[in-house]
Amino acid sequence: MKYTKLVGVILVFCNTLPLAAQNPKEQNSDLAKVALLPFHDNTGSKNFAYLPKSLHEAIDASLRTKFEYIPIDHKTAETAAKAANTQKHKNADQYDDNVLKTVKGDILISGDFTYDQKENLLLIRTRIRVLDLKETLILPELKNKVDDTIFDATDKVATLVVIELTKLAQRNATAAKGPDKKPTEEKEKPKEKIALKREIPPDFATTQHTISINLGRGFTFGHEYLSMIGALSLDYRYLLKKQWFVAGELRAVAYNPTEEFQQKNNAGYILNLVSLAVEGGFYYNLSPRLRLPLSVIAGYYWGTFGIDSENNFSYRRSIRNPAWGATAGAEYLLLRNISAGLRLATYFYIDQNRSGENNLLTSVDPQVTIAYVF
Repeated sequence: MKYTKLVGVILVFCNTLPLAAQNPKEQNSDLAKVALLPFHDNTGSKNFAYLPKSLHEAIDASLRTKFEYIPIDHKTAETAAKAANTQKHKNADQYDDNVLKTVKGDILISGDFTYDQKENLLLIRTRIRVLDLKETLILPELKNKVDDTIFDATDKVATLVVIELTKLAQRNATAAKGPDKKPTEEKEKPKEKIALKREIPPDFATTQHTISINLGRGFTFGHEYLSMIGALSLDYRYLLKKQWFVAGELRAVAYNPTEEFQQKNNAGYILNLVSLAVEGGFYYNLSPRLRLPLSVIAGYYWGTFGIDSENNFSYRRSIRNPAWGATAGAEYLLLRNISAGLRLATYFYIDQNRSGENNLLTSVDPQVTIAYVF
């Protein structure tokens, strides 16, 4: 056990020596640092001993032709992988992350292959680990007959890797533009290579639009005989400059009478409201993935009010009046385009009784919110 740990320490120490001599320009570059590991041979046969090197060379050549990036020395990456083998890992992702942290890399390409003797097929599996996003891309398994076409398999794998990394580069370029940057009208000259830059983790700063669904059940004040069944709202927010936003909200809420009211009056009570409002507010950013939206709301509501008694008495009337309110919440960006959070919304509805007097119905709603941001 002590010997295993000692080997791991020595390997990690030796692996850090090339990093110390790294070009200062590379350390400050926004280009991604890519590590490529030899593919593991799980065939149990010496007939495929040439394949790890062939795959490594094919992928490496395709990357250097297609992309602009910072390649990590192959021996350095292999040394880091050997050191990681001496440590315990919960899963393959943790293993990849340890290798990337050791070599100070951003992307790790690795894989393995097996042989299906019954079908005479070579099965090649490839994975790409992106450290900043904690994301693993599992490429489609490549199946190739073990015949004269076996040498084409390496080029096919390299092509799959190039396709996935091209998608990453395009996604990263889109995210880097941000909501306030518009594409230039001038046509850029085509580049021979695509800049493979470091992945930008999910960040609210790269989004401008938010479409959210809010679900909750609140408390009512001003009308003690009302009990809220539930409320559902859909809103759209548009980010202006400096964290200010404008929004529109469509909200539906339903009320029932309290049990005390029903027992005392021998009657049922219904109140259904639909409101349409505009909203203005401010995002207070705590981190790239966590923000606090604060807003005020003003609009109009429409609804149906009714009473049904046990004496076959039924009464219905339509109502419509102004409404306003305020909200405060917290939203966390789970994925690049999906956020979840909680918010507390307070709504004020003007309620006019049969005598023409105005009453104020106040609703305080704790809500769960799910949003799509882009």
